[in-house]
Amino acid sequence: MKKLMIWLLLSAMICMPCLGEEAGQPFTLRGDITFGLSMDEVMNVEAARGIELTDSVEEYAREMRVMSSIGPMSVGYGFDADNCLAEIVYVFMDVAAAARGDEIELDYSKYDLAWAQAQYPMLEKSLWEKYGPAQESQIVTNSYIDWYVSGSYSDECRIEECNRRLVPCQEGYVVIEHMIIGDRGLYFNIVTYEYMTNAAYENKLNEKLVQDYLNGIL
Repeated sequence: MKKLMIWLLLSAMICMPCLGEEAGQPFTLRGDITFGLSMDEVMNVEAARGIELTDSVEEYAREMRVMSSIGPMSVGYGFDADNCLAEIVYVFMDVAAAARGDEIELDYSKYDLAWAQAQYPMLEKSLWEKYGPAQESQIVTNSYIDWYVSGSYSDECRIEECNRRLVPCQEGYVVIEHMIIGDRGLYFNIVTYEYMTNAAYENKLNEKLVQDYLNGIL
């Protein structure tokens, strides 16, 4: 089973403070998570909410801490070599169940593409209200998702939909991407947050364009 499935089945599933669109206001999630926090700081914040974060079993370049309880939503935090929060990855199986605090069973017959597409507008509504309209994209720039998909053990792993929002942040952006990923008949809504400098963001776009171009002709 793929790496992201390990989050859900086993766990259950850059290093700098950012300024949001309002001068002097840090970019935060859930009121108290900001880029640049240490691993201990993030784990303590989540522990205060009753959420335990554990080591990921994945061999990802960044150290990941993920939710340890099975549920309709999982979250992973990626920390860079300086132990600073660099990216955040949300995995949604059932948005309504997450809002109610319900547990779910991983029923492959239920969580198909149609189900994920029905969840998509609910997430988009909140993202639009907080961060404005999105731009549809065929290119995923998030570091974790790019690694996850390119290193997938399954030929059936694919990104069905993807869009992107950019929130100005110091020398670059907080890049917010919302996508549907499918693997072996099971589909997830993924929402990622990652800080990138202007140069890093442009390099990622160019690398993807060149890669897609070469893949198409070679």
